[in-house]
Amino acid sequence: MLPTKSLLRTALFTLALTATTSSPAGDLSDKDFAVLEKDIKAMSQAFADGNLEVFLTKTHPAIYKITGGKENFETILKEGVKQLRETGIKILSDEVQKPDRTYLSGKDEVCFVPKTSIMKMGEQKVKSKGFMLAVRSADGPWLYLDGSGLAKNPDLLWTLFPDLPKDLKMPDSSMELIEE
Repeated sequence: MLPTKSLLRTALFTLALTATTSSPAGDLSDKDFAVLEKDIKAMSQAFADGNLEVFLTKTHPAIYKITGGKENFETILKEGVKQLRETGIKILSDEVQKPDRTYLSGKDEVCFVPKTSIMKMGEQKVKSKGFMLAVRSADGPWLYLDGSGLAKNPDLLWTLFPDLPKDLKMPDSSMELIEE
């Protein structure tokens, strides 16, 4: 028995509807991961060096919603760099892991990029596990948000990207002393 035109239209409508709702977008290509890895390492190095221009150009503007605007965000960054220097924290290494998958949020593609950093504070080494949120619109460049604030307040994720699936699990974040 052949499907009726009505049944075919219903099936096509359902397929189109599910394709436009928030759901996993799929796997990240190796080419995209190479870009994410390069960008995130460059941002980390730029922050450590106090080169806020590089950091700002790669930061997703959604952060301005929760920091009181771009100028306030820049002030917060400057204070962060100042504290980093005053405490003598040095980033020894950054390792970026490939995201499990990407998700759609409206017209944005979003993914969680796990990151492990080894830092030195005085004579003590610390291992920090966290993530960056990578976001791009259509064929635009990847832009990023540090996941530490999202890990502490997960509802912020849906404030910034309300169309993401509500059952997403963010990567774990932790800090631990490295015993030598």
